[in-house]
Amino acid sequence: MPSSSILLMPPELQLEIFHAVHEAGDELLPVSQVCKLWRELSLNTSTFWTHISVDISSIDPAVLLDNSFSMDVCCKLFPWATTLLHRSGSQPIDVSVELQSEIYNSPSPIIRWTTVAMLMLQLIIPHAIRFRRLELVSDTWDPIRAFSASLFDLRMPMLEEWDVTMENSNLGLLSHSDLLLPLSDAAVLQSPVGINPSVDLHQALYPKLAHLSLSAVAHNWAQLLPRSLVTLNLSNLPLNSRPTYEELRTLLLGSQMTLMSLTLSASAPYQSDQPIPDDDKLTLPNLRTLSLGITFAEAAMALATYLDVPALNCLEIHDMTHKNERTWASEENHATNNLHMYHFYLKVLLNWPMQQLTHLTLRSPCCPQDQDTFSALKCDFEAGRQPTHPPPIFSSLFFHCTSLKNLRLVDPDLNTFMAFNLAVVVRDGQPGILPCSALDFLHIETQNHWDLTQFLGQMTVHT
Repeated sequence: MPSSSILLMPPELQLEIFHAVHEAGDELLPVSQVCKLWRELSLNTSTFWTHISVDISSIDPAVLLDNSFSMDVCCKLFPWATTLLHRSGSQPIDVSVELQSEIYNSPSPIIRWTTVAMLMLQLIIPHAIRFRRLELVSDTWDPIRAFSASLFDLRMPMLEEWDVTMENSNLGLLSHSDLLLPLSDAAVLQSPVGINPSVDLHQALYPKLAHLSLSAVAHNWAQLLPRSLVTLNLSNLPLNSRPTYEELRTLLLGSQMTLMSLTLSASAPYQSDQPIPDDDKLTLPNLRTLSLGITFAEAAMALATYLDVPALNCLEIHDMTHKNERTWASEENHATNNLHMYHFYLKVLLNWPMQQLTHLTLRSPCCPQDQDTFSALKCDFEAGRQPTHPPPIFSSLFFHCTSLKNLRLVDPDLNTFMAFNLAVVVRDGQPGILPCSALDFLHIETQNHWDLTQFLGQMTVHT
């Protein structure tokens, strides 16, 4: 068959092929450069050009700037982004803006980062009505504040996903630390000046917003009142910018019936001078996936008490308390933290439906149990008798997960391995059982080869 026979296919069928390439995440630009027909087909299909990314590589270093911020200058400075905005026509667009430190050292020494940010804003903001997905990444707060302030009074009727992340490689442990960043009057989502925030107002501004992610950004939570979210991700929030219990409750109540995925990683309410209610249940009836990153164990205890998640089937727990300097300030603090984590897991067992979990991920788990307990339980099993000591909390956790199909252990300590591998006798003289009897897949990530070797050796013995 001649290689050009594909050109004899009906244009509609060729467009279907192009759509498959586009949906697979591949660029359509090479396709548009193959021949005249393909160029016409691709350029006349606006849905192929809706992914618009603006970063340091988007700048034309040959452009000389004057003191004007005209649209003509914007278009020249960001030629490819301008082309995509034109080709996408009136289609909903996915916009990604990245203002990393490299862009501040601009390819042209006369272009300051503040100028770049202002020109980006002038180019993109007029298309806010078409935003379907908006991603903003920066390693300082000012660009985030500038972009957010420009969007405060704009309707974004097509916006479905909003992702704002502040990161900086120079801060090293940013994603694991409670950094004391300066608070600002500006918020990522804020009501127009002079108008009180309300759920109805946010519904009018962003009626389709379903997925919201805020990472390491300072925020005024009294300004954030979206409704009907499906996914909410709050990660690595500065300690002095975390929502209070009441603010988080208000936020979750606005999406109570629709929320299916919730991430609170280094973001749970923490009020050292105010007690958090432990008897005021908040039910999220359709939540399927919950991810927790714990920096303060006492705050996690409260969360495991008042959060009711009857439909939960995927749970991730990241123990980040060892990255909290307060944990290691004294031996007493360390012991108190272990006790609080023990009670957190106990509340998880008592209040959450562990028996229906299908996926469980434990990151940096540290099983708060002494070696004597494991030794005693091992002796009980070898003697064919029921346990004479209460099992470790992690063993209870694993035994409760009777429907678990997928278990992922990331950097577990030796006690976690031992708890997972602990066999017990239910009736004297009967064969013992291991936890997670329905497990199909076990994924382990660790650099501690000695602990892993010990675990695998014990698994072989039980097998």
